[in-house]
Amino acid sequence: MLHMPRPLRVISDGETKPAARSGRKVGAWAGRRTIAQAAQRIGALRLSFLLCVIVPTLIAGLYLSVIASDQYVSEARFSVRRGTETKMPPMLSGLSFLTSLTTSGASTMQDAFIVTDYVRSRTIIEDLGGKDVIAKIYAHPEADWFSRMRSDLPLEKVWKYWKRKVTATIDTQSGIVTLEVAAFSPQEALNLARLVVEKSEQLVNEISERSRRDALDRARSEVTLAQERVRKAREALLQFRNANSAIDPVANASSLSETVASLMRERIKLDNDRASLLGVVAAESPVRRQLDARIANIDKQIGSLRDQMTKEGQGNAISGQIAGYENRQLESQFAEKLYEVAQSAFEQARTEQDKKQLYLATIVKPTLPELPLYPRTGLGMFIVMAVCFVLWSMVALLLAAIRDHMGN
Repeated sequence: MLHMPRPLRVISDGETKPAARSGRKVGAWAGRRTIAQAAQRIGALRLSFLLCVIVPTLIAGLYLSVIASDQYVSEARFSVRRGTETKMPPMLSGLSFLTSLTTSGASTMQDAFIVTDYVRSRTIIEDLGGKDVIAKIYAHPEADWFSRMRSDLPLEKVWKYWKRKVTATIDTQSGIVTLEVAAFSPQEALNLARLVVEKSEQLVNEISERSRRDALDRARSEVTLAQERVRKAREALLQFRNANSAIDPVANASSLSETVASLMRERIKLDNDRASLLGVVAAESPVRRQLDARIANIDKQIGSLRDQMTKEGQGNAISGQIAGYENRQLESQFAEKLYEVAQSAFEQARTEQDKKQLYLATIVKPTLPELPLYPRTGLGMFIVMAVCFVLWSMVALLLAAIRDHMGN
């Protein structure tokens, strides 16, 4: 039976009633489509979370708990100490001595940093026997593929692997170095830790020996320089004496001064005698002439002696000789004092040659581990999950932003 379509009834607003019903049907269909798309997106989001976060975490947990090899850690603690030598060397001022005591702590801390860097360096690998010895410890076929070291690695990659297995940290407050050595068996971890401590102690001994040897060499060179200075000073003094024909100008000046003083006393006595004869003996008498002659002769002698001592422009004057002699004698005495100080420093350095200035004080000796410290399954799974979740969130937010931008 055929049904005829209803005639369209015009509404006052210009719309038709069947047209309005058709619009509601289209809107409902669009809403259902939006809900379906949202559900599809949520499902895709859950699936991506499962594949990008949960699955890698489960794989990491499976590897850490089942496949990963156990690693044992042997720990040791030591510090670098300086010999407690507090004896102040000769001719060392108080300020220099206090300065040396103040800087000794900083020097010890610097030595501890040297040892720490040595443990982390490639030099200790060579001192232990090279990469072949390290391969015997870490290239176990029983260890898992990700943990063990390949035996054919070059030295640079062996060094990188070494820094992952052997760590050395220093406490800047106390100067204590903490050494941690990881290996696939307890005994290998213990043996390797002992070897590292032994090599570190050898390094400290070499530093101490080098320091003592350098100090002795410097002291010996100072003694040689001081001897040469004394020789030159004495030679200059001898040449001065030969040039002036005087062993000791100071003693000569003293002798001349005493002679002048004696002549002055004699002249005063003659003046008194002459004064006592005034009015008694005539001026032309032989006694008066004899006294006057003696007084004139004494004045001539006094003048000559004074000229020898202080006359200006005279090259061999006693005053000039005294100045040159005292300068050379002062230089000789100063050189001799320096020689005494250098000799004393040399004797002290030779005494210190048999003493240790630096030594490695082991606070905690390497111990044999009983339980494996690695792998840490829970911590490893948490780190993998956190990293994957952050990356997944960033990618999901980026895709959502791109989809919203395209939809608008």
